[in-house]
Amino acid sequence: MASARKTEKQNIAFMELYKSVDVSIKDRFGTADGVSEYIRRLEQLPQSAKAGSRLAGIWQDHRMLKHLRWARNMLAHEASYSDEILKDGDMEWLEDFVRKLRQSKDPLSLLKRPDSGSRKKPGKLSLLGRIRRLLGKG
Repeated sequence: MASARKTEKQNIAFMELYKSVDVSIKDRFGTADGVSEYIRRLEQLPQSAKAGSRLAGIWQDHRMLKHLRWARNMLAHEASYSDEILKDGDMEWLEDFVRKLRQSKDPLSLLKRPDSGSRKKPGKLSLLGRIRRLLGKG
């Protein structure tokens, strides 16, 4: 009985956390879909964005969001709160994702930032800039 009660408490906590993530994403993107919209935007990324080293875990995030959306739907529509729907680590992953969202370190936020490797170093000129300087035109 204690195990069923623990599972129920965990499922309730999960639903509350999921709801807050969903609302946060709805607010950020001005959409009615929340987590589903985030998943859709991940799926619409061009291959070049998906392959970047700073987004190495993008597909793991995608899979986890889909899994957690499924778990939420099961708990909301089909399962009992005493059913073991969540896997070990699901709550921890969602809490970490919340932190990433708040710090703008989630995959979609990282894509909006310029790649640190592509920024020019102060004082460094491009090849065209160096040629112009040599020619006295820059």
